Amino acid sequence: MPEKNKLKSRWTRTASVIAGTVLTAGSILAGTASAWATSSPAELTFSPSTGEFGQVTVGESTSMDFTVTNTGHAASSALSVTLTDSSAFSITSNTCTGISLPKNKSCMITVQFAPASAGTATATLSVTGDNNKPGSTATLAVTGTGVEPSHLYWTTAGNSGSGTIMESNLDGSNAQQIGGGTSPTGVAADSTNVYWGDAAAGTITEANPDGTGAQVIVSGQAPRQIAVDTTNGHLYWANFGSGMFGTGSTIWEANLDGSDAHSIASFTGAQGVAVNGTNLFWTQGYDPYNPSQPYGVIEANLNGSDQHVIAPNLQVFELAADSSHIYWTGHDNSGTATVTEANLDGTSPQIVGTGTHEPYNSIFSGVAVNSTNLYWSDLNNGTVTRAGLTGSDPAAIVTGQQFPLSVAVG
Repeated sequence: MPEKNKLKSRWTRTASVIAGTVLTAGSILAGTASAWATSSPAELTFSPSTGEFGQVTVGESTSMDFTVTNTGHAASSALSVTLTDSSAFSITSNTCTGISLPKNKSCMITVQFAPASAGTATATLSVTGDNNKPGSTATLAVTGTGVEPSHLYWTTAGNSGSGTIMESNLDGSNAQQIGGGTSPTGVAADSTNVYWGDAAAGTITEANPDGTGAQVIVSGQAPRQIAVDTTNGHLYWANFGSGMFGTGSTIWEANLDGSDAHSIASFTGAQGVAVNGTNLFWTQGYDPYNPSQPYGVIEANLNGSDQHVIAPNLQVFELAADSSHIYWTGHDNSGTATVTEANLDGTSPQIVGTGTHEPYNSIFSGVAVNSTNLYWSDLNNGTVTRAGLTGSDPAAIVTGQQFPLSVAVG
């Protein structure tokens, strides 16, 4: 074979070998990439990696945000989210369910802890992208402890502008004055603050649970009962308006520091207001100048919209609400003072506490509730009574007060 042809043949064989080597390497790389994608699916992680909510007062709530991130090498399949083991926890916001989470991307889940009773509660939060692949399911234990409110508060009208704000243990022991005013009216509390209104001064004051650090946070009002929504961070109060019937009464809402105060409802005869984190309730009085106006207990959304009567044709003074029931003070047709319990929609009302006092003596009688007990004030007898949630075993735990008005626990 001529030398030229030998060189050409040798070059052809070398090129074929090189091409085969490249093809084989490409196949290997392609196979490796395919195997890598198959063996390295979505990898889901939680941040923060612990779900400790700490202590929360029964009847209040707190929330935590958990970020779910895909740190793997492939997108997840459609995510599913579950929260199991305890009704004290609930998911209030969720951008994860149903999405395919790409690598290095995140979504958010908000969990709320709202204990209905004292004690530690634990639940499991899970996010799953593909049950058949390791690492594509992330789980997180969330825990929190419900603690009972430790303080009972009430206001007294006193005499000649010498009203007080009083505090005691929940059994009425160690009662002491923590504040005062010209005409203290409503009182409300959460785990960190106590709030009270002064109808004569037109103010709402915020203070520490022991009354220290008191400061006016709202002015220019005519406050009666006050309610705290710890779930959403809002304060509500009823302004009575003017005249005997409370013409021009309003319900107001503000942040817990008193900022952004604004009216959300206007009518006649406001006395009481209560909130349970999902709904707002207030009392609406009878207006002889506008007899077509409904009166009784009103339920509305937290912004005051969708107002409707749930307990009609009643003269109600003050309100309390928990997650399942609403309570109010008033009187029956004979003039006997009463405490009534009903479902949150006003159905199945039943009297759970009674007295022997005329309506005008009970006009400011307060009522409060926690997970185990009801509390109400008796203006005429100068007492605060504690009873079971059904009115069982009522007992005066505070005596000798000058016209006790509103009551609160916190």
